Amino acid sequence: MDAWETVIQEMQVIVRQLAKSYNTIHVEFQEPLNKACQNAPAKYWVWDGVHPMPAGHELMARVWINEVSKKLDFIKNAN
Repeated sequence: MDAWETVIQEMQVIVRQLAKSYNTIHVEFQEPLNKACQNAPAKYWVWDGVHPMPAGHELMARVWINEVSKKLDFIKNAN
């Protein structure tokens, strides 16, 4: 595992803890990005391991809308 992957995993734990502490919606992006890498190389989704390319932004937006709409009724009703 690369050093940056360890740092990202540590940050993911902190973000989960913050979301729980502040009772906010937390959207996981790592698994959808990992699955997307089965269809196209990682560089197509994320250019440096952290920052998304346009396709990565679109993927993350779709995941965000899907996950948040499960928790917020007004989004479900808007579709």
